[in-house]
Amino acid sequence: MSETKNPEVMVQDQNLNSTPNTGMDNENIQKKDMFNTEDVELSTVGKVSTGEEPAKEPDNTETQPEDITKDESNSTTESDAPAEDGTTEPKAAVKLSKFRIYSSSELGALGVRLARIVDNRELDSKAVNKKIASIKNVKGVISPTQLVPARKCLEQGHEVKLLDGTVVTEDTKDLDNIYVIVDGQHRDEAIRKIKDNPKETEKFENYYYVPLIDAYIVSDILRETNVATYPWKDRQYINNLLMLKGDSAVNLDLLREIQAHPKATTKAALHWLTWDASKTLYSRQIVAAMVDDNVLKKIAAVDKKTLNAGKDMFNAAEYALGDLAGTTPYSNWALDQLKKDPSVAPLDMAAKLTLFFKWLKDNGATKYKGLKGSRATKDTEYVAKETVIHQELTKDYMVFVDSLED
Repeated sequence: MSETKNPEVMVQDQNLNSTPNTGMDNENIQKKDMFNTEDVELSTVGKVSTGEEPAKEPDNTETQPEDITKDESNSTTESDAPAEDGTTEPKAAVKLSKFRIYSSSELGALGVRLARIVDNRELDSKAVNKKIASIKNVKGVISPTQLVPARKCLEQGHEVKLLDGTVVTEDTKDLDNIYVIVDGQHRDEAIRKIKDNPKETEKFENYYYVPLIDAYIVSDILRETNVATYPWKDRQYINNLLMLKGDSAVNLDLLREIQAHPKATTKAALHWLTWDASKTLYSRQIVAAMVDDNVLKKIAAVDKKTLNAGKDMFNAAEYALGDLAGTTPYSNWALDQLKKDPSVAPLDMAAKLTLFFKWLKDNGATKYKGLKGSRATKDTEYVAKETVIHQELTKDYMVFVDSLED
C-alpha cells in the first residue's frame, strides 16, 4: 500500500521546486522567516527542512540558483571538524548574495559572526532604547541592517572588532565568515537587548543585506548611511579621516589631540590647542581632506610648541572644571588672556594659565557648575552666561596672581 503524503507538505515541496529562489521577492522571504521559524529551519544551503522526509525533486527540474554561496575550496564535511593533528578545521567561507535579505537565524545557522567598525559612531544608549520601543510597537523591524565583509574593511584600512570587543585582523580564524554592520547598528543592538532580556516574552528577528554594488568604498557607505536619522558629527568625520590617512606623511597630531578630548566641542578644542579663534574644522573640510592632501595639510596645521603648551593648558582646565572646559565660554576666556598683555609671550602666558587651572581645582572650581546668566529687569540689564563666567574666572585669576606674589 502506497504511503499517503501530507497535502500541506506536498504543496510546500511543489512551491519550492517550481519557483526559483532568486531572492528578489523580499516580502515572501521575510514572511517565511517571520511565520515559519518554529517548523522551518535552514538545514543545508539553499534547502528547507519541513520536519519530515522531503520529497525527491524530479530529475527534469531546473537547477535553482543558490542565494547563499560557500567557497567549496575551504568547505569541510562538518563545521569545525577536528583534523588529524587535533586542530580545528576552518569553516567554509560564507558569501552573502546581493538582492537577498537574511534573517538573524539564517546567519546563525551559516556560522556568520557580526562585527562593528571602530571609526563608525559609538552606540548611543538613548537611540537604542528608542529603537527597542519602536520594534516592540510595530512587532518587528521595518528595514534591514546593512553588512559588508570584514575582509573588505580591513583591506581598506579600517579597524574592526567583533561585538564582544575582540579585535579582528587578517589572521583571525574564519575571517570570511565575519560581516561588519555599517548601517543599522542601533537597530541590531536593540534586537539583541530584547532577546537577552528574560522579562521580554516576545522575541524578534533582525534582517540583513549586503550592498547591491560590488565596487564600493566602505567609508563612503558609512558617511552616506549616517546622514539621515542620526547624522555624523565632526568627531565621526575626524575618526574616519584618521583611519584613512593615519599613515599619511602629513602630521596629524592636532586631529589626534582633538579626539583625545571626546567631551569637548570641536571649536573649543581648536581654541585650546591652536590659540586661533578663526580656525575651523567643518565636516565638508574633513571630507575634502580625505582625497586632497593640500586640504589635509591646512586643517592639520599647527605650531608644535603651541600645540604642546595648549595640551598642557587644556588638560589642566579639564582637571579643574571637568567637561565645562570643553565649552567655548572657557576656551574663549583663555584666548583673551593669551592676547591680553602684549608684553608677555603667549607661551609664557599659557604656562601661567596652566598653573592657574591647577590651583583653581582646590580653590572654588565647583561654583562654575551652577553659574547662569541673569535676566533683565527694570533696574538691571541682561547679562549673558558667558559674561558671568568670564567675570568669575577673572576674579579667581587675580586671586591666583596675588597668591604668587605672596
